[in-house]
Amino acid sequence: MNATKPHKGNDNVRAAIQISEAHHFSGPLPRPEDLKKYDDILPGAAERIISMAENESRHRHESERRADKAAIGIAVAAIIAAYIAMLLLTGAVFYALYKGYQAVAGTIAVGAIAAVVGAFLFKAKNPKKTI
Repeated sequence: MNATKPHKGNDNVRAAIQISEAHHFSGPLPRPEDLKKYDDILPGAAERIISMAENESRHRHESERRADKAAIGIAVAAIIAAYIAMLLLTGAVFYALYKGYQAVAGTIAVGAIAAVVGAFLFKAKNPKKTI
């Protein structure tokens, strides 16, 4: 049997302990502890940081509201334009029938129907991404 000598002391043993601490905070403002430290370093800094976050939030909401209104306006204009175009094409079909040009009337009607169906299919296949 192999006998080992008991180790006397910590002559050749070195220990290093490293402690690290990491904090993660997500949001428009720093953690309350950090906010207080900013204010300790520069009095009034916390109020300025909070005001900056409020202004940024207000700006973001106004930008989103403007974008939504623009999208609605574009959609309404497109619907009105499509309605007017269909009225004009319908008028052209009836006028061609009145004048006795059935082939022309049929071509206009089929083309108009194909355009409307194509627009709906294209929109259903390629929905717009939201912002």
